[in-house]
Amino acid sequence: MTLVAALSAAVASVLVYRSVLGAYFWNDDFTWLYLLHDRSLVEVLLTPLGGHTLVARNAVFALTDALAGFDPRLYFATMLLTHAVNVALLAILIVRWTDRISIAGIGAFAWGACPAASETLGWYSVYGQVAATTCILLALHRVASVARGTGVFARRDLMVMTAWLGLSSVFFGTGIAIALAWPVAIGLLFPPSRATLVTVLALVAVSTMVLALYASLQLTARWLYAAPVIPADVLRWLSKRPVDAAVTFGHLVRVGTASLLLGAWYPSGARPDALSWLTVVAGAGFWLGAIAIAPCRDRATMLAFGLLALAVYATVAIARGPVDANLFGMTGGEVAAHLRYHYAAQALLTVSFAIALNAMLARRSGSFADVAVPTAWAAVLVAGILVRGIPVDRHDASRAETGRALAALHAQVALAKPGETVYVRNAPVPVFGWMPNTLQFPPGLAALFVVTSRRDEIEGRRVRFLEPDAAVVDAFARAGHRTAHLLVSAPAGSSMSRTQGAVSDRSPRRGRMVALQTPGQIAARVLDPPVT
Repeated sequence: MTLVAALSAAVASVLVYRSVLGAYFWNDDFTWLYLLHDRSLVEVLLTPLGGHTLVARNAVFALTDALAGFDPRLYFATMLLTHAVNVALLAILIVRWTDRISIAGIGAFAWGACPAASETLGWYSVYGQVAATTCILLALHRVASVARGTGVFARRDLMVMTAWLGLSSVFFGTGIAIALAWPVAIGLLFPPSRATLVTVLALVAVSTMVLALYASLQLTARWLYAAPVIPADVLRWLSKRPVDAAVTFGHLVRVGTASLLLGAWYPSGARPDALSWLTVVAGAGFWLGAIAIAPCRDRATMLAFGLLALAVYATVAIARGPVDANLFGMTGGEVAAHLRYHYAAQALLTVSFAIALNAMLARRSGSFADVAVPTAWAAVLVAGILVRGIPVDRHDASRAETGRALAALHAQVALAKPGETVYVRNAPVPVFGWMPNTLQFPPGLAALFVVTSRRDEIEGRRVRFLEPDAAVVDAFARAGHRTAHLLVSAPAGSSMSRTQGAVSDRSPRRGRMVALQTPGQIAARVLDPPVT
């Protein structure tokens, strides 16, 4: 029955989020695809982003790119499948701590269909957080096996936990938050008679190895590619604006708790609302009431999973609150409204709340409440989905913008004869995100060409991109990279000007000059380019 409940919750969550399969690339997705086609694989694997070490996520990204190329369907099918695995793992984990299948199935469904997951599942660059959560859940399954069994960690247990947590840390920064809280949180799961000094030291050793892996990869990227050490900057900003971190933490807990308990009824938005605060107060009261009446083991387990969830939120608040307030003027509520920050923390909150519900129902064993309460919660969640739905941003505007840019490029190139070199005026592509750890965008149309074309030509016509900004050419003119020879500075003495509905290039050499109509005014072709 446990497997049936887990699979049922997973299938139901997939049905709720099935529209993810039609999602498209957006923002950072394009940047990482560009890097995969322009830089060496080793550099892409080791490049951190915003303090995250992404070796494993970028490896999966590279593998999927090799299999599917620029077709987003396999990317998001992988995303949804991994989410389904997480829902099933969460249901089984709840059963292991509560021995109550109904609570496990409904709790896992509440998390799997939570509207806060929409932003995570609809943006492939955040796949690392989904995969990191898989690793964390698997590590917690190992802990459950030991805590419910012998109560003593064998060497194999420690190795497995270290492996899963280490892998989570190279998928996404969530693994670092878990590693920091691991010794205390997992120590709570063992009664004093079993929490020996050896156990405590073993848990500390697991965390130390995970943190050492993270630090070594951050420093390697710094040494090889001059990547900034973001954690140092985060601590500096925290010292200047600690209040922003504290406020952001409170709003993260508010949004995470309310959206988990209310489901689709949650009134999403950047501004705090009365319903979400009331839900948090009610949820906290329920949880504290369960703490007061629960047996010692359940009480410790609730505290352990609650601590892990709060550790994730605290890490997000420290990393994002002060920086976003200073650079972008964002309030704590606006930061918390970015729903991708809640995925892993809500899974851990779900376990804690499920154990609390089990403790409450255990006081009325065999009563009508055993069935009525979980069923009522499930009914509220399903009703919200049916009435309000759970929207997913599939980034259709990004699909349309990319299609227009590629159509214009191919239309221009098609006007040249096979064997000719076509010079296309480079221009920004609005859907691109920044290059890692910078405020610089990839080189526009040239970057999109790198992503979508394995060769430097289209149907036998060589393609080059005239870039009017010499600083952009210099920034991407790295020897051995495709962009270095695809981007060409506008020749000295020439001018690139826009005409109504057209772009023209006037060459200092005598030769044919052709001004071509360009959808979106983004391209130009020179049939007799100057010698450079």
